[in-house]
Amino acid sequence: TNPNNAGVNFAFGMDIDIEFYLPNNPGENGNKDIYGKDMHFKFSGDDDVWIFVDGKLVLDIGDIHGVRHGDINFSTGIVTYDGKQVGTLNDFSEGEHTLTIYYLERGSSMSNCAIYFNLAPRFSIALQKEDVLTRYSVK
Repeated sequence: TNPNNAGVNFAFGMDIDIEFYLPNNPGENGNKDIYGKDMHFKFSGDDDVWIFVDGKLVLDIGDIHGVRHGDINFSTGIVTYDGKQVGTLNDFSEGEHTLTIYYLERGSSMSNCAIYFNLAPRFSIALQKEDVLTRYSVK
């Protein structure tokens, strides 16, 4: 319990958005990393984790518990929880996506969290060049 707010029962939390690209539809075995391996998002840890893709809940490992393992395979389209299939990625297709991670650790010690992914990230960069003499700017 957080001593500053008795109504909150977590010690640590994070949320992360990851923009990524799928070259193929999940389930067609075509989404591979640069080494030819299936594209995955994997989680191992205790307490709460919820994984959303484009705002849709794909993996739910909520509640207080010991170490649990989740895997979202973007090549086969199979979602597993502790080695058992719990869903598929039938609603997703090739193209741009956002994976959102919500993680809450309810304990203040002896906790663990491991995240692995080999998704194809989407990066953008904007450059602006300016001539120091004329202040002419080009983007």
